Amino acid sequence: MREQVSIFKVYIDGPFSCGKTAFLSYLSEFGAVTTESVENDEPFTLKVADFGRLTVDENILLYLFARPNLSVDYSHHSFDNFDAYVMMVDSAKPDSFDEFKALFDMMLWARGDCPIVVIANKQNKPNALHPDDLRIILRIPDDISVLPCVTSTGEGVAGAMIALCEQYRTRLEID
Repeated sequence: MREQVSIFKVYIDGPFSCGKTAFLSYLSEFGAVTTESVENDEPFTLKVADFGRLTVDENILLYLFARPNLSVDYSHHSFDNFDAYVMMVDSAKPDSFDEFKALFDMMLWARGDCPIVVIANKQNKPNALHPDDLRIILRIPDDISVLPCVTSTGEGVAGAMIALCEQYRTRLEID
C-alpha cells in the first residue's frame, strides 16, 4: 500500500528585485511558473505569484510560492495557510532594508510557530553586508537563521531549504 503524499507549502517573500523568483527557479523541478489573474475581463493580467515544486521523496512534495514584485499592500492574510517561510533581502541594497523590515515584521506576527529562514542574497556583490551584520541592522531574532546566498549561481539555495526543513522536522518532534 502506497503512503499518502504530504504537501508542504513554502512562501517566499522580500523586497523588489531581491531574488525571490531566482531562488524559486533554482529549487523548482520545472523553473518558476507565473500564475496570473484576469480582472473583470479587462485587457490586462495581474501577476498573482510565482509557483514551483520540489519533490523531496516519493512521499513529500514542497510547493513553492513567491510573491510578485508589485506595489500592493499585503495584509497579514497573505501569509495564511503556509507551512514555512523564506524571507529574502538583497545584502547589497540598503535602500531596500525598510521594505524588508516591514514585510518581515508582518510575517513574524502572522506566521505562528511555522519555520522561517532569512536569506541574505547577492553575497557575491562587493558591497554586500555579511549575514551577521544584517541580523543586527534588521533586528532579526537570534532563533531565526540568516543564511548567505547567491541565487544567480545557486550558492546557498539548497542549504537554506535544508535549514528550513530541519526546523520543520524539529517542530514536529516537539509537537
